[in-house]
Amino acid sequence: MHLPILDFSHAHYYGDSYLEFQGLNLKMQNFFHLEFKTYNGHGLLLYIDQSSETRGHFLIQLFIKHGTLQYQFSCDEATEIKNITTTDRVDDGRWYKVQIRQGMAPCEAEMSVLGISAQTSMPSNFLSSSYWIETGSIFVGGLPHRYAIKQMSSFSLE
Repeated sequence: MHLPILDFSHAHYYGDSYLEFQGLNLKMQNFFHLEFKTYNGHGLLLYIDQSSETRGHFLIQLFIKHGTLQYQFSCDEATEIKNITTTDRVDDGRWYKVQIRQGMAPCEAEMSVLGISAQTSMPSNFLSSSYWIETGSIFVGGLPHRYAIKQMSSFSLE
């Protein structure tokens, strides 16, 4: 089921559950804010892929791997996949607030985890002539199996 993007206060995920939202148009600067708490050392929090009509390639995903928070993104097939990782564990059952600023041109991002850290990636030389990029569905909490096989091989959730 596709849902419009709305603010909501709580969603609980067990096993392979997830929420799917309709796509949106990314601007040159985008801001994502999430709160979560978990005891699980692995899992997907946010996944945004391009729509089938978008040229090039971009992908955004926020996930927990080995207890640490990781943000991976690519703004175009010509740019490398970038990774921002926290050094502190986030799988201790405490609430964490994550703020991400994603720039599309140049392709750069900043991730802040309130009370833990702030990380920045280096910008690339990628410049775009468009002012928005249409996304496909946006997933929170997991991915349906049909999307998992579509992920770029360089991205790994393990």
